[in-house]
Amino acid sequence: MTTHAHVQRTPRTKTPCRSAADIRFRLSAGARTIIIDTDRVLELEDSNFAGTTQSWTMRITGVSQVRINLVKKLPQRITIVATDASTVQATGVTELHAYTSATVDAFDDCKVTGHNNSTINACDRVVVIASENTTVNAYDASTVHAAGYATVNATDHTRVVLHDNASAVAQRGVTVHGPSRRNLTLRSPEPTQSVR
Repeated sequence: MTTHAHVQRTPRTKTPCRSAADIRFRLSAGARTIIIDTDRVLELEDSNFAGTTQSWTMRITGVSQVRINLVKKLPQRITIVATDASTVQATGVTELHAYTSATVDAFDDCKVTGHNNSTINACDRVVVIASENTTVNAYDASTVHAAGYATVNATDHTRVVLHDNASAVAQRGVTVHGPSRRNLTLRSPEPTQSVR
């Protein structure tokens, strides 16, 4: 990259946001990256993502705990990323990416893309795209597309599509498709125990 002699670049500080007010302030100043690193639970909703025209990314880092409930889908110019050992609870129609060792609990009609060693717990009608060494625990009517060395634990009426070396452990009732469906282990339901 070349810089011209008359242009002087001033590096911006990457001070993390710890509240919704911090996020609004940074976005109003035209920020393109919002880093969240907080030691308390941060609740976010549609209004926290509205009113901006620039493309931007929210990175949830450290051991942050964030709850995101979106009623409307975000424009494609906005990306949500969970990294490090963060924990995100997503509801509504939230779409996000999970990296490193992040954990995502997703409900309703969310879409989660898992990378690295992330863990995704999918309920309701969530769609998961898992790659690398992602672990997915799928329940209800969720759908999982797994590739790489992803591992899927599926129950209820989930649908799993396996590619590459991805594997699944599933109970009866789970639908498994894909070129790697031979990487399936069928798990018997736990026998019910009588109480005397």
